[in-house]
Parts: sequence; C-alpha cells; structure tokens
Amino acid sequence: MSGTGHQHLIHDHFPETVRVDTYHQWLQKQGDFAPPFYAMYGAIKAGTSDYTAITSGLCVDQNNGYWLCTLPRTLTSTLDAGIHQYSLSVVGQDNTHNHIIEIERGEFEVLPAFSNATVIDTRTHARKMLEALEALLEGKASYDQTSYTIGTGAGSVTIGRLTPDELLKWMDYYKREVRNEEKAENLRNGRAIKQNIRIRFTGH
Repeated sequence: MSGTGHQHLIHDHFPETVRVDTYHQWLQKQGDFAPPFYAMYGAIKAGTSDYTAITSGLCVDQNNGYWLCTLPRTLTSTLDAGIHQYSLSVVGQDNTHNHIIEIERGEFEVLPAFSNATVIDTRTHARKMLEALEALLEGKASYDQTSYTIGTGAGSVTIGRLTPDELLKWMDYYKREVRNEEKAENLRNGRAIKQNIRIRFTGH
C-alpha cells in the first residue's frame, strides 16, 4: 500500500521489531471503538523518558473494522536502538465520548539502521581456513589470515609457518570439509546434490 510502487509487509499487530529509518504498517482492530465516535492515537516511551505522542494520522480508518496504522521513517529515524515501550489509545470525538481509553501497551525492539549494523561473518571455520590457505598460496593473505592456527599432532602452528607440502595437504583437507558442509546444507534445504555418474559400456 505504498505510493512508491514497492510492496512491503503489513503486520496484524504492532511490530515486535523495528529497524531505524524504516517504514512499518499494521492493521489494528477497532472493536467497540469505531469511528466516527473514536479516533486512534499512539505514544512511544524510549528508555526512561516520558511517553511521546506519535504524530497525528498514525492510524487511518479503513471502513472495514480496522485502522491502518503507520510508523513512518520520519519517526523511526529518531529512535535509538534498544527496547522501547508503546501505548495505543482511542479518544472520544464528541461530548458523549470525551475520554481516552488505552487499549494496548507493550514493548518493541529497535534495531540499528542497516548502515550502522554490525557485519556478522557467517562463514564456517572450514571455509575461513580454506580461504586463508588459498590466499596464502597466492601470496595475498592478510596478516590476520597468516596468524590462523592449525592443530597438529605436535601442537598448533600458524598457517604462515607451513611448508609448501603442508600447505597443499591442509588445503585438500579443508576442501573436503567445505564440500561436506555444502552437501549437508543442501540436504537441509531440500536441494539436490550433484553427483558424477560414470557409465562403462562393455561389448558383447
């Protein structure tokens, strides 16, 4: 429902996680507090601060028993990463309903913006070692890579001190380890494993 033409997820409740500088929407059931008698408002409490009202227009009546509620980027860009609290209330719109009723309160987590998020190295130990050994063989290993250690029968040794024969031996070992990990990952994800099938023809 974005005017920019791209699709995004509309939650069925206030989002449990919100990333800084992103746009979120959810559907809030009106129940007994439907327009035009009530309007929907929200507030956010960051850390030990007082609740701060969310800008008007947070929730728009969809004429189907729900409000479509929005946390715009202009709001999420001002939030710090961490745990925050929120409060959703309805406000009477005439003299007979001139009161405020809190209908929901909870917590949500604010994640750092993608530009500030910590990059997580998801490579396995075998993959890291193989890449370090290959870089060492090509003369492109970083200082950190040359300091990687390998356990041997006589203790441990940094790969930068391996002889050429030892280097090739350990490369073969970690290549097998990486292939086994890839096969296991493919099986977990239901992907077929490519195998070479040899066919020998014999004459009669």
